[in-house]
Amino acid sequence: MKKSLLLVVMLTLYSVLGFSQSDKFWSASNESLTTILTDKAVARLSFPKEFRLFKLNAEALKQQLFSITGHQSQSHSTIISLPNADGQLEKFEVVEASNFEPALQAQYPEIRAFSGRGLTDRSATLKLSMSPQGVQTMVFRSEKENEFIEAYSKDRTVYAVFQSQRAKGQLPWTCSTQDQEMFAGLNGQIAQRGTGIESSAGELKTMRLAQSCNGEYANYFGATSVTQVGLVLAAFNATLTRCNGVYEKDLALHLNLIANTADVIFYDPNTDPYSTTLSQWNGQLQNTLNTFIGAANYDIGHMFGASGGGGNAGCIGCVCGT
Repeated sequence: MKKSLLLVVMLTLYSVLGFSQSDKFWSASNESLTTILTDKAVARLSFPKEFRLFKLNAEALKQQLFSITGHQSQSHSTIISLPNADGQLEKFEVVEASNFEPALQAQYPEIRAFSGRGLTDRSATLKLSMSPQGVQTMVFRSEKENEFIEAYSKDRTVYAVFQSQRAKGQLPWTCSTQDQEMFAGLNGQIAQRGTGIESSAGELKTMRLAQSCNGEYANYFGATSVTQVGLVLAAFNATLTRCNGVYEKDLALHLNLIANTADVIFYDPNTDPYSTTLSQWNGQLQNTLNTFIGAANYDIGHMFGASGGGGNAGCIGCVCGT
């Protein structure tokens, strides 16, 4: 009798543990690292040394998420599961949170972004992007490291889950922002406006983002001509989803890619309007956006290059000063 009872307890425990690591979306991967053909992003210097691998049923997750997208959806939210850095599955209630202006979103319905709140961990908030190029997530937790999910295998069936664990000072980094003059200007604006706290009634401020890139960036993501613009927009969306997670939390600010973003995406490094000198990009970007977009048609301009390891803020505190 004791042996039978012990067997039942062990089987029940195994069932609970097994369920916690797999469902219709995710299952723990037992593949050897040496047998997986990795996504090229895994080779970057910042990829973590500690992570867990999960297999994703991308079609099932897509069906669940896309059931709440667009004006024809029957529901504004849905519940999905995601693995955490401890190897367990957590539930999130998710809503669509597009990073595209409506016209751009209608043109590229396969590229989506979502926000979520934790049901298993009530302190957790989620930002998730999805496209034919895969899934990326960022989870914010109270008093814990942020967590990320991104493709590990080249075929995007195996994903890595990891915590923010970058070792500062190990990556190449150059900041070419001339900040002293900007700080002086911003301090002057603050002095004129006084110290009163302005309330926005808890609503996010949405600003129009004109996002450009050079040919090297487009090529990195597999785009060599305008017919492959979706590859670049998917990359823009993945990055912006995570950035908006920070901006929304810390600044109550959301950035939307403008409808004619494709006009400032370039594919040939030899003919794009950007030099190989990072310090010149600010002026070149301003000229490019004003020429192709028009100064009145965007609020913030930004450019991606494939060099990595640095940048130029262009303006510090501009959002707070407007």
